[in-house]
Amino acid sequence: MFLMRDSVSATSQPIAAGTDASRSSRHNPFMDPTSDIFRDTLFWIAVAAATGVALAAVVMRLRREPNAPRRQVRGTALAIALVASLIALAVYLKASSPDTLDAETAARLRAGNVVNGRAEADTLVQRLSAHLEKQPRDARAWAILARLQFGMDHFAEAAQAYEKALALPSKVANDAAVWCEYADALGMTQEGKLAGRPRELIDRALALNPNHPKELEMAGSAEYAQGDYASALRFWRPLLAALQPGSQAHAELAAAIARTERLAATAFPAQR
Repeated sequence: MFLMRDSVSATSQPIAAGTDASRSSRHNPFMDPTSDIFRDTLFWIAVAAATGVALAAVVMRLRREPNAPRRQVRGTALAIALVASLIALAVYLKASSPDTLDAETAARLRAGNVVNGRAEADTLVQRLSAHLEKQPRDARAWAILARLQFGMDHFAEAAQAYEKALALPSKVANDAAVWCEYADALGMTQEGKLAGRPRELIDRALALNPNHPKELEMAGSAEYAQGDYASALRFWRPLLAALQPGSQAHAELAAAIARTERLAATAFPAQR
């Protein structure tokens, strides 16, 4: 898991479809555009709004023309209600667009579950691409697409999708894990090296959350690759303290730290 990334890939395992932030937060179906509950709620809100518009129109008509025939008032109300209801139906059909991932699949991706094989990944990429053609400002969809592309070893495409996701004003741009994933994807496009732009992205992630495990591991790896072993230890030691003693990850990182300490004791100061 914890690798010296000077000559190895920028990640030891494919990144799952969900970030730590998404795994730690409870899914709210009332706020999820891919949820049936969300779509039904949206529809009934629109219907209620249509009814309110119709009633308001009737009240205004009666105030302006208190002696107007009931038939005319009723006709006005029905016409307004019909138009408003058609708008409500259009909103509902838009939310139910087949280009949107079904609720089960979207929930599985948010939970971080890996897709079942290349065929399913290809299908999801196609559906997400179709969705993003119509909704190019859906940052979450861009991030999911990026993770799928990364898992398929399409690192350049993944990096482009991450860039689009993080350029949009949304919660995605405040997720340190996503910035790390972007750095990982860019690193893979330059033979696993994290120098340059990937390192800048890691710094951005550190600014958002200085204690995130993945960014600590990646930052330490980037410093190690530059020959700055003291700085690598500065990132890896806090990470070791956060890992479960006796776990494989703890053992691997402890071994890496021991090697780095030996190198730090004899190395010249790193040249930047």
